[in-house]
Amino acid sequence: MTNKTTVAAFVFSLLLFLPEHVLAQKMRVGYWTSGFSLGFGAVMEQMRFAENQGLNIEWVKFAEVNGPTRAIVSNAIDIAFAAPSTNSMGIAADGVPVKIVLATQIAEAQIVVLEGSPVRSVVDLKGKKIGMSPAGSATHAIATAILNNNFGLKPSDYAIAPGNEAQLAQFLSQKEIDAGVLRSVTLAQIDEIKPRRLASVVDEWKKLTKRDAPPILAVTIVYNNYLANNQESVAKFIAATREALQFGSRTRGGWRKHYKKPQT
Repeated sequence: MTNKTTVAAFVFSLLLFLPEHVLAQKMRVGYWTSGFSLGFGAVMEQMRFAENQGLNIEWVKFAEVNGPTRAIVSNAIDIAFAAPSTNSMGIAADGVPVKIVLATQIAEAQIVVLEGSPVRSVVDLKGKKIGMSPAGSATHAIATAILNNNFGLKPSDYAIAPGNEAQLAQFLSQKEIDAGVLRSVTLAQIDEIKPRRLASVVDEWKKLTKRDAPPILAVTIVYNNYLANNQESVAKFIAATREALQFGSRTRGGWRKHYKKPQT
């Protein structure tokens, strides 16, 4: 009996010194590995903001923009981090048991051409090829709405070359597209090809909606059952995203070492 008591006491003492995240229930978090989602997700993952809140995170990465929302529909992940706002609201409206708990990103993108392009304004893009995020992404929905309503360019008036940020940067530098809808974080990385800005997506969205609120690019959605059983953990994850945002605000470029530069 003495030996059993000693072993039990030893095990209990070990548990006291284990990090909190080792004992916590695993939280499966998925994000898309491109654009702002990559930058935000990579900083969250590598700087361990969530783990420092005592969470046990399994980071699940997706190469396709709608991968996280499809995964949460099948309950393959618990949280879709920085998922497209349009698709997230769509699956919620279709009855998928999820809740939107956080707006993570705005559509801070620019419509750009190369410096030497003959295109001088957005209306000149009629009959041209425009690179942008693929259909189903929030950026695609926002950009096409702006082109249609603000500049009179219907979807039939131009061709779309879909791709992620790295692909779009390459398309633009190699002149495979006439213009691109690229996020500012990408433009900062490819300044050597001297992209010229035609319009700001945020400014054009405000004109379209006649409101001062920027367009929401991505949100964080949580499976209902997970949220009901792990409210404190979800609250800690939200707190961790705020810490990551504050880190980005303080460092102003510290994110660069976590963000893979698009190859051009």
